[in-house]
Amino acid sequence: MRVRFAAFALLAWAAACAAVAAPGLHGACVLHLDSWEGAYDAGAARELYRRLSERGAQAVALSAFAWQDELGSTRLRPWDGRAGEREALARAIRDAHAQGLAVFLKPHVEIGRGGRREEGAWRGEIRFDSAERAAAWFASYRAFLVDLARLAQEESVEVLAVGLELAGLSSSWPEEWSRLVREVRAAYSGRLTYCANWWGEFGTIGLWAELDLLGVQAFAPLSDDPRARPAALRRGARRQVGLWKAESRRWGKALLVTEYGYKSSPAPWVEPWQWSPGPARPLAQLQAHRALLGELEAAEGDWLAGSFAWLYEAGRRAPGPEDGGFSPGGKPAEDLLEKWWRGRSPAAESP
Repeated sequence: MRVRFAAFALLAWAAACAAVAAPGLHGACVLHLDSWEGAYDAGAARELYRRLSERGAQAVALSAFAWQDELGSTRLRPWDGRAGEREALARAIRDAHAQGLAVFLKPHVEIGRGGRREEGAWRGEIRFDSAERAAAWFASYRAFLVDLARLAQEESVEVLAVGLELAGLSSSWPEEWSRLVREVRAAYSGRLTYCANWWGEFGTIGLWAELDLLGVQAFAPLSDDPRARPAALRRGARRQVGLWKAESRRWGKALLVTEYGYKSSPAPWVEPWQWSPGPARPLAQLQAHRALLGELEAAEGDWLAGSFAWLYEAGRRAPGPEDGGFSPGGKPAEDLLEKWWRGRSPAAESP
């Protein structure tokens, strides 16, 4: 509870700024790993937390990983069996709080063995036709998530997700989800959400009835035209933001944009979910971010609970404009994010 007062002060400050920015917590997703498959390294995150805080971020989203061998497996390996990762995550949460940053904690299910992801396998394809196999999977997942909820309670985490992109399961097995939410709430007193994939999941699930906030993984295309102009990108963003706002109003609950981002590569708005970078195009990354953030700003109201830019890696320095990946670090998009985080308008068109 040692950081509870600071967290409350932060939330009060965010509320006071509501007249100039969308209310809620806005910040960045941080992978505080030494690599995608490596161990948690809380120490490497401290400098990044400081930079994000100085740029005006109000929160960070951190990830906890559980692995299963293949899509049909019913047993998960929390932390991939690595000793010390749970405590390292706790230290990383404390370090974020020490910089005045609220924490949003997300559980990631990965497919693979030995810390190596199976190429082409996605957690959204996990599904079961057998009630017995589904119950076995949920029992394993529930053990991981309830332990994570206890950690979140111990470290005064502000928001916890009960799942992320589990599109093959989120509209099925409602009794399993209800039991999961009940047991998580018994261990954790903060706000709960779920990170729904933008396609094939968000807008189709009823799980929101049991949670405090809606959540969307916002990697929808803004345009299918690689040469799209800013006005076309804004129209595409407006369609998506309209869907999110309407769903929020339908359920009477605010929404978190749990992840959004665009690569610094040619036409990142066409397939924002793709990882493979192309030649570095930092102005294209800037244009896509400006379109989305401008429309979030324009969609006034208290429906938006926060937003988290994808992606910063704590084990890397700011990659800079020669990098074609997702990180905004050292690129024009980072200056735009600072405006968004600080409540200044990000909507002006780029030259």
